[in-house]
Amino acid sequence: MTSPAREGAAARTPARREIGLDDVVEHFTLDDRERELLRNTSGSTRLGFAAMLKFLGWKGRFPRGLFELPDDAIEHLARQVKVAAAQIGAYDFTGRQIKNHRREIRTHTGFRICTVRDGEQFAGWLAAHIAQDERRAEHVRAMLLARCKNERIEPPAPERASRIVDSAIRQADAILVTTVVGRLDPGHIARIEALLTASVATDVDTDSGERRVEGDGDELSAIKASPGNVSLATVLNELDKLHAVRQVGLPPGLFDGIAANVVAAWRARAAVESPSHLARHDQPVRLVLLAALLHLNPLALMAICAPVSVRPAARKDFNALALVLARAFYDDPVTSWFYPDAGSRLRLARRFFAIRLRQLAPQQFLYTTAERTGAAIWARPGHWREDARQSLMLLPMLPALMPRLARTTRAVRAIEERHPDATALLPVGPGHRPRTAGRRHWLRPAGSGT
Repeated sequence: MTSPAREGAAARTPARREIGLDDVVEHFTLDDRERELLRNTSGSTRLGFAAMLKFLGWKGRFPRGLFELPDDAIEHLARQVKVAAAQIGAYDFTGRQIKNHRREIRTHTGFRICTVRDGEQFAGWLAAHIAQDERRAEHVRAMLLARCKNERIEPPAPERASRIVDSAIRQADAILVTTVVGRLDPGHIARIEALLTASVATDVDTDSGERRVEGDGDELSAIKASPGNVSLATVLNELDKLHAVRQVGLPPGLFDGIAANVVAAWRARAAVESPSHLARHDQPVRLVLLAALLHLNPLALMAICAPVSVRPAARKDFNALALVLARAFYDDPVTSWFYPDAGSRLRLARRFFAIRLRQLAPQQFLYTTAERTGAAIWARPGHWREDARQSLMLLPMLPALMPRLARTTRAVRAIEERHPDATALLPVGPGHRPRTAGRRHWLRPAGSGT
């Protein structure tokens, strides 16, 4: 039985921070040039300088304090510089000396502080290459940090990074709004504005205290109204809505090249805002919001009358489905472990799923929707292991996995050893990722709790 004194001592002992042998060796092993930088240092200064230097190469920034340094990494560095690991506790992370160390390390590594101009350029790059498809701030932020590391620029402070991400998302939205509005001719614009004007005329006067049932009085409110339970009356109402939407006559291809999640966000915004609020937006913004509402409504209205169309996936679908799967599994723990660099994870995951789809194609258990917005991949029972030909198909993934090849190989073997006898269907759609319990898999909204 453990004594109270020993229990108290254990409670005061901080938990060890470890990253594992593979990462320690890869990121915290000093080369000859780095050892040369340490020639005039000793004791805690020598160990602290080495830790600062290698942490910068690992994370692309300096550690904020001792609490961020992994214990096994410090022990590995201590053996190399011949200093006791415990001396890291005497290194001053706040004084003048560390400023000199940072300056010397920047000169050696080529890293520099993020300037105002850098922040503006990062926001523009994110807007042009990331935020037009990805609107989740945490993912855009991960891409910002990856870009900083690739450019050898220390990332901005968290508050400033959040402002850069917000700016990038706003710029991306403005770019897409301009693109969509440019595809509308004056006739489309006039019909959309007329639809809104009629709705604003009958909108609720909040000062009068009157209430209006959504769907009464104008076509726009009727289009936004929930269909309710399926019946002959609701089907007829939905057909009336479909007719009203078609009267606007939006051009085909209006949202081509724009991510489905972006269009869905525009539609959700238009659905919850009152007509008077929509009318207060600048014309380009309100045109796009209403166009998104009208564009998606034909499919939504027709869904009440017909089931979702699911069909076998063909080889011509694989590129599109690989991207759907890569986005759905982007923050999946296994995918994040195999591809830890957020900047390249989507590209590598897409390459892997493109290969996996080709591997499973002969089994003919791949399915998608008519719009290729979802995917279901299924390996037949007893046929989930890769044969020699399928293993060779994975060779294009080797360069990405090479830095951690031994560790990755061990992980794959561990997964295969624990693979269940039964094989489960893995359906994936926009904004969803798989959740697993035992051998059963189902969908849950991305970002929801476990």
